[in-house]
Amino acid sequence: MRLLNTATLEFEKQFGDRAREYAILSHKWEKVEEEVSFEELRSPSARKKKGYAKICDFCDEVRSQGYDYAWVDTCCIDKRDFTELAEAINSMFNWYKNSSTCIAYLSDFLLEPELGHRQFESDLAKSQWFSRGWTLQELIAPAEVKFYDSKWRYFGTKQDLAGAISKITGISKALLQGKRGLKKFSCAQKMSWAAKRRTTRPEDRTYSLLGLFGVSLPLIYDGDGSRAFKRLQEEIIKSSTDQSIFAWVQYGPSPFIQGGRTIFDQKCSILAPSPDCFRFSSNIVAFKREVSNTPYSLTNTGLDITQPIYKLISSGDLVLLEVLLDCYSEGNQDCRVSITVVGSNSIYKLMRWRSTETLGNHSRLAVSRVEPHFLGALSFHSGVIAREEDRAKVPLQISPISVDSDQTLVSVDVSWMNDRGWEVDTLRKMIFARCQIQNLRRERARAKKNDISNMRLGLGIVALGACVWKLALGTDSVAMK
Repeated sequence: MRLLNTATLEFEKQFGDRAREYAILSHKWEKVEEEVSFEELRSPSARKKKGYAKICDFCDEVRSQGYDYAWVDTCCIDKRDFTELAEAINSMFNWYKNSSTCIAYLSDFLLEPELGHRQFESDLAKSQWFSRGWTLQELIAPAEVKFYDSKWRYFGTKQDLAGAISKITGISKALLQGKRGLKKFSCAQKMSWAAKRRTTRPEDRTYSLLGLFGVSLPLIYDGDGSRAFKRLQEEIIKSSTDQSIFAWVQYGPSPFIQGGRTIFDQKCSILAPSPDCFRFSSNIVAFKREVSNTPYSLTNTGLDITQPIYKLISSGDLVLLEVLLDCYSEGNQDCRVSITVVGSNSIYKLMRWRSTETLGNHSRLAVSRVEPHFLGALSFHSGVIAREEDRAKVPLQISPISVDSDQTLVSVDVSWMNDRGWEVDTLRKMIFARCQIQNLRRERARAKKNDISNMRLGLGIVALGACVWKLALGTDSVAMK
């Protein structure tokens, strides 16, 4: 790690055996040509750039707080050395975490003390600092983050501003205030914090998340951010049992129809193409590790997982099955996230017959080759299919499925999907079936309630009759005397 002397602006190497206290800068980069790189810092031309003034102001501020050393991402990494760059990116979360203080400089925010609290929060939310990919880890990793406006005026710490920052970013106040550790949050929740954030290079959206999940990746810049993001998810799956990594929704037009025709040769992955797919997953939490111990893995054919399967509806040989995941909507463990798969009713019956564990309509089957195709911005919550504008979000994913049981691979024919209206029809059937199920449950609950009421009424009548009979016997006895 290369540190900057705050007095001389000279570089010094820091090693583990003689670690120094240092301040670290978090900021939104200006235009690349205005930032000062490692090789430019000592050149006379650097003094003409806005980035140089920012470095000097930062060093002056932290030196006044008693720090002799500082770190700035623009100039403390020799980006010409790809090995050094890769090491820096994979280590950056820890560098921010180990800093004594982090200065968050918001160059596009000007503090207006006379404005009210509501206007302050509104103006603060407009700062691009909150929409950049790298600043997510720079906000979460350090224990202390101090915020400064464009004139280098201090206006609070992340603990002081936790309420406003939480509204802007969706990050839990408990995490910002240090009351709850990062490990207590699910994969889906962490991914949701990164949704809508942007970086200059698409791959950096992924690389800026490495520290949040405690993984490392080789840096590959090929212009395709989705490949880097899938590599990140694969690395997370290797070391985690958190199935909320699959709790996401694909947005945009359906991948089934292109140019007016239905296609199936273009497969969709069980892995999300972008953090944006986790936008509405901030309420998804995983079961505790001791509860969720189901092993799963990614193979060359898709996701290989053994989970309970619930039959939704069937029409002819078409069956819609829910593969329940070990994650749920926070505050309601009954609202479990599921991958809804399309399969063959005959295959389902066969597999259920072969299943070793059967609980009512639930069967535990080995499900492999889950290759999702998505129905757009939809969600599945408490048995109801909801549109994007609804608040509660639990993902719905429709996919063709192959079931591997007793070493016998059974594939599913998806030729029934050739009709362009199949998506709407499928949704209509699922909504209708779910409504029927809910109505049936309500009727059973009412019937049970009525049975209990009738039983109580009957017992009351019997008790009343007994009292009357006893009273009558007592009157007869008195008369006889």
